[in-house]
Amino acid sequence: MLRLTPSSLLLIWAPILGMVTGVTLVLNPVTYHWAVRSFQNAREYSFVEMATAVCFLICAAGAACLTYLHRPQKGEWLPTLAFSFLTVVAFVVAMEEVQWGQPILAYEIPSVIAQNNIQREMTLHNLDGMHCHAAKLYLLFCAAGFMLFLPRLWPLPKQVLVELRPHRDLRSILWLVLIVTISMMLVISSFGNVWAPMKPTRWTQEILELYIAYWSAAYVVIKCAEMHKISSQFEEIKPASSK
Repeated sequence: MLRLTPSSLLLIWAPILGMVTGVTLVLNPVTYHWAVRSFQNAREYSFVEMATAVCFLICAAGAACLTYLHRPQKGEWLPTLAFSFLTVVAFVVAMEEVQWGQPILAYEIPSVIAQNNIQREMTLHNLDGMHCHAAKLYLLFCAAGFMLFLPRLWPLPKQVLVELRPHRDLRSILWLVLIVTISMMLVISSFGNVWAPMKPTRWTQEILELYIAYWSAAYVVIKCAEMHKISSQFEEIKPASSK
C-alpha cells in the first residue's frame, strides 16, 4: 500500500478540523449568518458547490483512468466494472451539483423535470420522490466505504477486494461523515421545529457533500498513484529479468 507523506496526511486530517470549525460556526447563533452567507447569496454556485463539483470531476477522470488500467485481463473484469460504474456516478453527481450548466447556458429545462422538481431547476435529485433523502445516501456512502475495508467481502474474490480497498487513512473522513450525518438526523428528529428558522442542517448537508466528493477524489488519486508505483516497479524488474 502507498505510504503517505506528512504533507499527504495533512490532506486527510485537515478536513476534520474544517468540518468541526464549519459546524461550530453554523450552529452558533452569533456566527450563523456570516457562516451561511455564501449559500444564501449563491444558491448553487457557491464555493462549496463548485468545490464539490470539481472534486467529483476529478473522481470521474481518475476512475476513468483506473478503468483503463484495469481493463479485463485473464477474466478479471470486476475492478474494471467497479471503476466504470464510479466514473459514471461521479460524473452525473458533478453535473447535478452545477444543474448540468443550465444557469450558465440558459437552455430550457424539459417540462417533465421542471414540473416535478421541488426547486424548479435542472436536477434529478430534487425530483418528487427523490428529494429529502440526502441523509440516507450519506449513510449508504459510508456503508459502502467501510465495507471495502473488510478483510473479505462475499462474493468478491480477495484479490479484487484488495484492488478496490481505499487507503487506510481515508477512514477518518468516513467516520467524520458518518458521525455528522447521524448527529444531523438526530437534530432534525428531536429539534426540527426549533431549528427550522436557522436551517443549520441544510448548510451542514452542503459541507457533507463536499467531504464525500473530497474522499472520492482522494480515493482515485491515491489508487492511480498506487498503480503508477506498481507499474514503475514492474518496469524496473523486467529489464533485470531479461538479462
